Amino acid sequence: MRHFKNILIILLFLNLLSSIIIYKSLPEPIAQYKICKEYDYLEESLNIQLYNESEELNDPILFYGNDSSKTVNVFNKINDKVLIFRFSGEMCNSCLDSWINMIKTNFADFAENKRILLIGIHLNPRVKESYYGKQMLSYKEGDFGLPLEKTDIPFFFVIDKERVSKMVFVPNLDYPGLTEMYLKNVKKRYFSEDEK
Repeated sequence: MRHFKNILIILLFLNLLSSIIIYKSLPEPIAQYKICKEYDYLEESLNIQLYNESEELNDPILFYGNDSSKTVNVFNKINDKVLIFRFSGEMCNSCLDSWINMIKTNFADFAENKRILLIGIHLNPRVKESYYGKQMLSYKEGDFGLPLEKTDIPFFFVIDKERVSKMVFVPNLDYPGLTEMYLKNVKKRYFSEDEK
């Protein structure tokens, strides 16, 4: 019996040793998983963006803050490109704070800039007034008609008088560098005249 016990201990030790050797010889599984995860995110994000890009837009009726009696038709008010960040109050607060802080970092005049709009759905009334440094817009009637608007996924896009969606982008906190790159490109392409 004792002999059997010693053999079992030796076999368990050899099994453990061989598992360690096999694990060490494999390529890094975590790195492979990360690459697959990044590829999946980029593929899904690209599909969403392409599906919502160059869509003819509706002209929704919006209102600032909590006063739904004073409505705004966005396309009647714009003369140039406008960056819109559309999001849901059902997102995590730290996520929204992070993305809005990225906007503020890239656009020093964020609070006064009428060409940067925050449109929120499912928002707490106290957030609508000036929680993020400017009044929020909410839909009163209709929306822009983008497929993404049927979801609670936050996204950026650019509009102008042509009423066509441009530069649709879905941010992800796992990849903040992509959001920074997007905002810098929007600023360079459409807002560089504001700084002159």
